[in-house]
Amino acid sequence: MTDALALTVMDFNDHRKDTELGVANFDLASLQADAEQEDLKLPILKAGKTMGELRSSINFYPVLQPAKLADGTLDAVPETRSGICRITIHQAK
Repeated sequence: MTDALALTVMDFNDHRKDTELGVANFDLASLQADAEQEDLKLPILKAGKTMGELRSSINFYPVLQPAKLADGTLDAVPETRSGICRITIHQAK
């Protein structure tokens, strides 16, 4: 959860090879503070220049959930980096 997620944006062509438009980076560490990030606008970079924008939503769902004890309190969850990350791409331009 300390790395950056790199999303490579490609264009689609029927008659020639697809070409890379650039890379949009997302810092996974921000998911620890806010597990549901909606309407993100990530810049698409190529050779240090902004080539466009990627609109997306990213949600993180940890694998382990706290268990409820008999007295009603929640049991502590061990520190883990495992989970499911759902990425929804809304638009790339």
